[in-house]
Amino acid sequence: MKHELESIEDAIHEADKMADAEGANPSDGTREKIKRLIEASFRIQDLIDEYIIREEQQLPDPGCAAG
Repeated sequence: MKHELESIEDAIHEADKMADAEGANPSDGTREKIKRLIEASFRIQDLIDEYIIREEQQLPDPGCAAG
């Protein structure tokens, strides 16, 4: 999942570079779309990080010995 997010972030950054190179008109909404995609990728990254932290904090299952 992290790999897919990195691919998406790379595509966003490439689109941003292309918009710069083409001198995209700010009124066409391209910059706003790129900004929203970047914000969404940050939120996704935060969720992944939060999930990883929660998984690492869980106590190991004691198995049958706990009964």
